[in-house]
Amino acid sequence: MPTARRTLTLTLLLVAAGSLIFTTGAAVVDGPADTAADGNLAVQPADGPNGQYAYLNNDDEIAIDVSASNPNIQDPCPVSSI
Repeated sequence: MPTARRTLTLTLLLVAAGSLIFTTGAAVVDGPADTAADGNLAVQPADGPNGQYAYLNNDDEIAIDVSASNPNIQDPCPVSSI
C-alpha cells in the first residue's frame, strides 16, 4: 500500500508541476505581440442594464467602476435593496 500511495503522490506532484510550467505557454513575454486587429477592434460599454458600470474615461479608455464615483450610477446602493 505505501508504494501505491507514493506513486499517486509523485504523479500528482508531477501533474501540478507540469501545470505550473505550461500555464504561461500562450503569453507573449519577450517577443512581438499579435497586432492584427489594432485599428479594427473597438470596445465600448454595452447598452444593456449592466452597461452603466462601464464608461469611457477622459483618455477614451474603457473604465469599469461599480463604486459611487461612477458618473452613470446615481445611487449605487439604494436603501430599498438592503
